[in-house]
Amino acid sequence: TQSTWGFLFEKKNLKNLIFCFCMRMRLGLLKCTEFPKERAEAHGSLEKAYQDLFRLTDPTISLVSFDVHSKHRSLPKPSEVDDLDAFVITGSPNSAYDKDEWISELQTFLQQMFVQKKPLVGICFGHQLIAQALDGEVRKVDPFQIGISSYQIISDDIQKKSGVDFSWLNPKTKQVNCSLSHGDQVVRAPSQATVFLSSPTCPIAGYIIDTRVLTFQCHPEFSKPLITFMLDNDHRKPKEAREKGKDTLYLEPNSNIFCQWIVNWLKFSKQERNKSKEKLLKSQQVVQTKILQLGSLILFTSIFVWIVTKKKK
Repeated sequence: TQSTWGFLFEKKNLKNLIFCFCMRMRLGLLKCTEFPKERAEAHGSLEKAYQDLFRLTDPTISLVSFDVHSKHRSLPKPSEVDDLDAFVITGSPNSAYDKDEWISELQTFLQQMFVQKKPLVGICFGHQLIAQALDGEVRKVDPFQIGISSYQIISDDIQKKSGVDFSWLNPKTKQVNCSLSHGDQVVRAPSQATVFLSSPTCPIAGYIIDTRVLTFQCHPEFSKPLITFMLDNDHRKPKEAREKGKDTLYLEPNSNIFCQWIVNWLKFSKQERNKSKEKLLKSQQVVQTKILQLGSLILFTSIFVWIVTKKKK
């Protein structure tokens, strides 16, 4: 946190700091799992992983956690939805196509949020479940993938052809590294989605739907020490995949870049929604003014007709 504040003060400091506070956000963290005991003891909880991730870019962001997977689960209430700027849907050892009741409930909730234009950030399982909820398709992949992988960002030409605003995709880079751990992946993106991130083994590694959806197949919240611990100790994952994954540890995850993209997109989305609200408000004000003018005209016309009629009598 101290280094982040130092960064803010070093780069035209006060202006950045004021902007950061003016745009500060409260995000709902929809937890689709908990870290196994040994992982949590060594590296902290799932919430801590996300808190540490967002501190890389914006220490003013606060997270409100919701357990959406256990028998004590509770989806956000309407009043809580209104108080939050967006939702982050985490990874899970479950598959999006599993028949568990909580997955069906969460999928319905995500569909509702999409219709209400509440921004959604999907990570791994979240990336997959959003796709499935919005007419995409998720399938099991072989072999299981775990370790650190490199991803390619689509070219500027493809971005221009898509008509999607990618101004938030800064810093601009051709390739990024990120931790990953998944046995499923999206094989058909939602019809409204634009894919912007891919790898040879995962063609749909990230997609966007206007200001409502941003997703990643990988795990930017998994630091290198955490993914190393998983490769050494998470025996729930296939041994062959873990051994192969150890060969990828020469790569350094660019979690800071992914975090910056997420924060940029959330702020971009918030600004665009505010613009839409202002535009709607102005339209309503124009309509109200015209209604008042029409009402005044009708009133004065009625009075005039009454006066003329009275004089004739």
